[in-house]
Amino acid sequence: MSGYIGIGQETFSGILHHTNGYLIIDSFNSSYDDGSYARLFYDGNNKRLQFWNSDSGTTYSNLNAGNIQSNGNLSATGNISSNGNVTAIGSIGIGTTSPQSKLHITNGGQNIRFATGSNSSPYGFDVGVNDDGINFVSNSAYRGFNFSNYNGNLLTLLRNGNVGIGTTTPDSELTVKGNIHAEEVRIDLSVPAPDYVFKEGYQLRSIEGVRQYIKEHGHLPNIPSAEEMEENGVELGVMNMRLLEKIEELTLYILEQDERMKAQDLRINALEKRK
Repeated sequence: MSGYIGIGQETFSGILHHTNGYLIIDSFNSSYDDGSYARLFYDGNNKRLQFWNSDSGTTYSNLNAGNIQSNGNLSATGNISSNGNVTAIGSIGIGTTSPQSKLHITNGGQNIRFATGSNSSPYGFDVGVNDDGINFVSNSAYRGFNFSNYNGNLLTLLRNGNVGIGTTTPDSELTVKGNIHAEEVRIDLSVPAPDYVFKEGYQLRSIEGVRQYIKEHGHLPNIPSAEEMEENGVELGVMNMRLLEKIEELTLYILEQDERMKAQDLRINALEKRK
């Protein structure tokens, strides 16, 4: 046929012109014909072409196509699959027919999934917005997260929860290879504070004992050597308590020296009175 077909009216302007209803499209393959069909019509109120599925009532049907292009908004509450490109000059809405941004995705679970890999490694990444905040979820028990830009890796989060900044192999909950600038740092103690130095029974080394220890080891008692600190680093909480221990021991030495000086002053004053 080389003319035009009009359905529902006598005058028409296109090759196929249908009014006051919709087109029903049956299954193209009889082996899959279960009686379902698709409805195609133009929604004049919202200015869009709609597909309905007979199995889902007034729910929009799934759409499978090659390249899909829209000069306006492209939206679907069903599925859209394409073997080519999906483009829209306006906005794209998935799970909503009224996209509020260039890409607006919403569903009951409030998640967006990005999937990759093969059938043997179907890794996925979900971004969700829920009552507890914004959630980032990986379905892999073996992969973590990497944040990078043009300059390289910025932050690494391993599967065990270790975070690395400036390194991709963090060996602690937070590993930073670089400088940290903070106004205040609070450290929970893993060792007792050294007030035990002032308690009765504390074995304070004599000055001669400290002198001999330094001569033999080259560093203070209960303080790691320079080689140990260079190799293993310094634990701030532990080191601060050990330094405080040395300060308190120095205080005891000063008090002891003060008592000796006072006793010497008494003897000197007694000798002067005998003259």
